[in-house]
Amino acid sequence: MESSGPKVLETAEEIHQRRHEVLDRYHRFKERVAERGQKLDESYRYQVFRQDADDLEKWILEKIKIVEDKSYKDIPTIEDGSSSRQGKTPDQGQEGPLTSPERTPDQGKDGPPSGTEHTPDEGQ
Repeated sequence: MESSGPKVLETAEEIHQRRHEVLDRYHRFKERVAERGQKLDESYRYQVFRQDADDLEKWILEKIKIVEDKSYKDIPTIEDGSSSRQGKTPDQGQEGPLTSPERTPDQGKDGPPSGTEHTPDEGQ
């Protein structure tokens, strides 16, 4: 009588051989799982890289668009200011000689007259 069910292992040699086959298949399975995990990790890192590269490309294109935008030239004060100063000496602006907020015309180029101290908080 032969049954069509699983084969019954009767000898120690058959059991040992079957055990070796199962362990060998399990070892190959673990290697394939490790390879697949490594490929998935590499794929993930590649996708993250591509996303970062796409984001950087969008940022660069945005900055290029801003740099190439000529609308800043429409501001009349920039054009008027540069053309109105032509022909004047460097120390004269539209209102007269250049002075800094801390200096008065009697102080000269080197700061306050000797013997007096001037702080930005004075006179405010």
